[in-house]
Amino acid sequence: MARIYVASSWKNQHYQFIVSCLRQVGHEVYDFRNPRKGTNGSGRTRLANDLEAMDWADTCVLVLPCSGSASAKAGWMAGRGKKTIVYIPKEQECELTRQLFDLVTDNVHDILAYLQNPEREFLHMWPEYGNALFWDLHGVNVGFPDVVFLKDGTGIDLTGVKGLSEWFYEWDEESTQRKSGWDDSDWIAWRQRGYELAKQVRKLLPAHVDFYYMWKSEKVWADKPDDLGCGGCFAGEYPMPVTEQ
Repeated sequence: MARIYVASSWKNQHYQFIVSCLRQVGHEVYDFRNPRKGTNGSGRTRLANDLEAMDWADTCVLVLPCSGSASAKAGWMAGRGKKTIVYIPKEQECELTRQLFDLVTDNVHDILAYLQNPEREFLHMWPEYGNALFWDLHGVNVGFPDVVFLKDGTGIDLTGVKGLSEWFYEWDEESTQRKSGWDDSDWIAWRQRGYELAKQVRKLLPAHVDFYYMWKSEKVWADKPDDLGCGGCFAGEYPMPVTEQ
């Protein structure tokens, strides 16, 4: 189990929930709001306790929104090579450099799963402009219709997945040029075909990769008013796991 320093602000409404979840599954968690007994609570003592706890911990969980000092503590721990996770509530925007951290998520289950096995790798399949089709945990493009790259730089050749490139370019052509004017049923059928292709991609990926496709919804977005021609997106909160091998 991990030794965790949870960094946040005194006013954060999500802080105690995160602390409780981590403790419930057996992790040791330093709670800066309730430090070890026997301290007088002065500013100097709290700082000393925090520094001692940051050194003791092997993992930091930064809970947004937070103060600059909490972000600095998370950055310090990341710089020391400690696992560093950022929890962002759905209503909170993040301006942090995501690549600095091991995990950035709005889902506490992602945090618990990562702490259970940090060697696992996250891969998400959904189409975007510029031939982008695969994304890592930080939202960085790591693959295209013909190849996807793992964290260690290994390239997985996808040219043998029959129909994948054609499926991608159907989306690219329809969402940018609107040649045939698909309705919701067309988009949903296209999405289901993509899921069947994702199953074929899953067979080529190593077992340590957690592979996801689109989102758990069949509600098709209309055009975004500030983004001309961006159709064919699906609204939903969580990506769908692709487990068939």
